[in-house]
Amino acid sequence: MPTKIGWSDSQVQNIINKYVNNKLSLQDIANEYSVCKKTISLLLEKHGVIKRNISSYRKYHVNRQYFDEIDTEEKAYWLGMIVADGNVYKNTLNLGLQISDVKHVYKFRKALNSNHPIKKYRNSYICQIHSKSIVKSLKKYNIIPNKCKIITMPELNANLESHFWRGVFDGDGTIGYREVKKHKNWYISIVGNKFLLKQFENFVKQVCNTRASIKEKNSSYSFSINGNSLSSQLADSIYINSYPEIRLSRKYKKYDQMKNE
Repeated sequence: MPTKIGWSDSQVQNIINKYVNNKLSLQDIANEYSVCKKTISLLLEKHGVIKRNISSYRKYHVNRQYFDEIDTEEKAYWLGMIVADGNVYKNTLNLGLQISDVKHVYKFRKALNSNHPIKKYRNSYICQIHSKSIVKSLKKYNIIPNKCKIITMPELNANLESHFWRGVFDGDGTIGYREVKKHKNWYISIVGNKFLLKQFENFVKQVCNTRASIKEKNSSYSFSINGNSLSSQLADSIYINSYPEIRLSRKYKKYDQMKNE
């Protein structure tokens, strides 16, 4: 049991001020007064001071319930982006994009109400979010270590599917063109595992009249459509109802270029 201390009124007010207004921890205050942390805790309780939740001591914060339920366009989009360019390891979610897309990594961090650091690693910027709860939630969608060969689209409300696919496409898709007799012939392609791409193929055939199918080369899978009309139809289905916070600026500019030519 801590030794009973005869605190003066000024000491009590000073300790309360340090804890409530200056946000010092119990241990920091205890060190200053050369007492144990329990002594400071009992003093605060005695004077009706509500102690901060332990989570307030965490260096970084994040919305740990963000992926518990995919019920918004934003959540569906970022789930798709994680399917393409994210990974989990132990209790950490990582999302990394090339250097030119660093602003998009900041969009991701903002969506999750996080202040976790964004670090440069070789030719990319990575946001690492340490959260056992988030990793547990993502496991429901087969986002686990070494997910690449098994990941598929989870069951989503129909109105959220295009946003999910935009996230996947922003991570693993391409909008481009080839010069054919001085004219641009636009195409859209995406890479992934055969299960995910089969689902994407089904999505595409709902919006485009195409016979395109998945191609395999050296154990890698891709899906492509060619032609200005078909490419425009597919791109519309992915981007037309998007807003800047949930689309990759670099690819949206390609889409906008295609639509205006």
